[in-house]
Amino acid sequence: MITAPAITGLEIGGVPYNAPMRIAKPLLLVTTPIGLAVGLYEGWRLAGGLVFIMAALIMVIGVAFGTVIWTIRKERAEEERKKAEASQPPASGAGR
Repeated sequence: MITAPAITGLEIGGVPYNAPMRIAKPLLLVTTPIGLAVGLYEGWRLAGGLVFIMAALIMVIGVAFGTVIWTIRKERAEEERKKAEASQPPASGAGR
């Protein structure tokens, strides 16, 4: 099996190697909702009322993604809070 080598920190002419990825995220953020809208429209043309089941499935998937993102952000914030607490010096009780 042939695998691609891991290239990190490579610059070609002063431009990072992963420069083509800069367009990928905005392109996906624009084309995905358009594709969903066109798909729902075509579903309405093809099957009429069954498009509501398709829309419900899209909403369930969206809620699942949102839940995963929310959980990741919550856990990351808790880890950062614990790291900040660990880096602070303990309060001394000698001031009594």
